Amino acid sequence: MMLDRFEREKSLEFLRKGFEEAGRRVDEGVLERAVEELDGIPGWLTFFGNSYLSGKPDLPSIKRKAVGLAMEELKHLLKGRPKRYGLVLKAVAEGKGGWSEVKRYVEKREGCTLSTSVLHNILENLEKMSILKDYTFLDPVYREAAKLLYPKLV
Repeated sequence: MMLDRFEREKSLEFLRKGFEEAGRRVDEGVLERAVEELDGIPGWLTFFGNSYLSGKPDLPSIKRKAVGLAMEELKHLLKGRPKRYGLVLKAVAEGKGGWSEVKRYVEKREGCTLSTSVLHNILENLEKMSILKDYTFLDPVYREAAKLLYPKLV
């Protein structure tokens, strides 16, 4: 079962209640930054809370670990698929927000023409996987992970 993203206040309430149940009080500023960085996604909020309670209260390092987990998941999802899938994700992660921009990005890196139908199928499949929607990542942690795909690309 997939939970929808929480609104800002519900995210804060979720974290406060979790820390309260664990007998811990956490600075409101830390909670606000976590909600901002993790965009109300229950799984990442839970990951943050568990990491924080496990003695790793540094939000940047928790986020780096979350990005690492998302990177592994992306690699798993892309396994056996053409490299173009990763290139499309990287294009969108780097801010290419439309058909032409994504197409040019992939073509430049592959050195060949990308057919319209192939790009359409890739984008459609990435939407079916709940990674992208309208040239936007549904999860900011996955966007950060996608930026790390193929690091030697210019």
